[in-house]
Amino acid sequence: MTAAQAQALQQLLLVGFRVEQMGRRVIRVQRGNDYRLVLQDGGLKRAMGARR
Repeated sequence: MTAAQAQALQQLLLVGFRVEQMGRRVIRVQRGNDYRLVLQDGGLKRAMGARR
């Protein structure tokens, strides 16, 4: 995990997200039906295919 990734993850955890899957390059976090990917550079992407 890079420093930028750790900082972005910490901010998401503070607003109620939880870690669902931690891979080598991306971390997938979830809050309700909202899934996001934390990239290595600290950027965020909305994950496709949220469960209904």
